[in-house]
Amino acid sequence: FTAAPDFKTLAGHSLDGDTDIVVYSRTLPRALMLDHAQRALRAFEAKLGPYPYPRLTVSESSGGVAHESPGHIWLSPTLSVTRLGELVVHEIAHQWFYALVGNDQPGQPFADESMAEFLGRWFFGDLGGPRSCARDRLDKGIGYYDGCLYDVIYTQGSTFLAGLKEDMGARTFWAALRQYVAENRFRFGGTADLLDALYSSAQAVGVDLRPRLAARFPRFY
Repeated sequence: FTAAPDFKTLAGHSLDGDTDIVVYSRTLPRALMLDHAQRALRAFEAKLGPYPYPRLTVSESSGGVAHESPGHIWLSPTLSVTRLGELVVHEIAHQWFYALVGNDQPGQPFADESMAEFLGRWFFGDLGGPRSCARDRLDKGIGYYDGCLYDVIYTQGSTFLAGLKEDMGARTFWAALRQYVAENRFRFGGTADLLDALYSSAQAVGVDLRPRLAARFPRFY
């Protein structure tokens, strides 16, 4: 049911059948949105643990490009098909980082936006990306970055996480993230807690991340 008669719905389920998914849109392709949602849930659950809610809604909505809240994502009707898929996946990644493990979003955007961007790029097999702003620290609030927020926090932040994954090994990296999620489920985490989880797991396999962390996170290291 929708209050607006020109909105159409498409209902489905996650690929494991545990989560109801409902897509609402006027013009955006509902089948594509459902397909990306199903595949993103499967991929992220395999790495991070279960999606925390019985239902996920995906809605077309004006105002901004894409937004997330616990159990729900909004997408702009102006998105191209390619960009639409990327943002469905990115916003679903937010169901773990910030919806399941909370953080100070304005003050520590690395803990949710860098993580969500990394997960989206990992999902699509694209961990690179052009850089238009200078290399910068990753431990500041959103106001610090001015016009470079996307380049630094999203692009540089996700690339930094990909580098940690390479340094410490994929198995150790994903296990550390899964443990961080489990230990902070429906609680507040944050950039320091996230980095500490990765640092400790890397130390356990003989990899010292401190030089890398100190260079980009002087507030914490």
